[in-house]
Amino acid sequence: MKKSLIILFAVFLPLCLTFAGKDTVIKANDTVKGIELVKTIWNEMKNGNVKKLSKIISTDFQSIHQDGARNKKQELELIKNLNLKYYTLKNFSVTKSNDIIMVIYDVEVFETINGEELKEVTSPRMSIFQKVGKKWLWIAHANLVTMKD
Repeated sequence: MKKSLIILFAVFLPLCLTFAGKDTVIKANDTVKGIELVKTIWNEMKNGNVKKLSKIISTDFQSIHQDGARNKKQELELIKNLNLKYYTLKNFSVTKSNDIIMVIYDVEVFETINGEELKEVTSPRMSIFQKVGKKWLWIAHANLVTMKD
């Protein structure tokens, strides 16, 4: 667990500090947009719509989960084998800087991955999106489910 947390902070803390400068201003519509983007990716994961997600996820996508890091291809493979029974998203915190929106939130989820039912758990997540042209792309994700010792 300590190793996962160290990796998480090493990857995401510098990114957050970079974008949390004095030019960062949160507007109501930024918060709404950030929440909308997170709800979209979760809805598409629940529906198993890997094709649509592949268009939303940046080619430079990176994620960190309790079992390690993933790129776009690996994340899509994980999602392909994911069966979300139900989920609840809550406690959103949205930060925007230029063309980046970072969303920290909690998710309560009951899911099956590769045929294995996982225990229902509430955990913090962070999803980061970048506006490219007129389109928002999912560029990074952190899944902070605590590992059992």
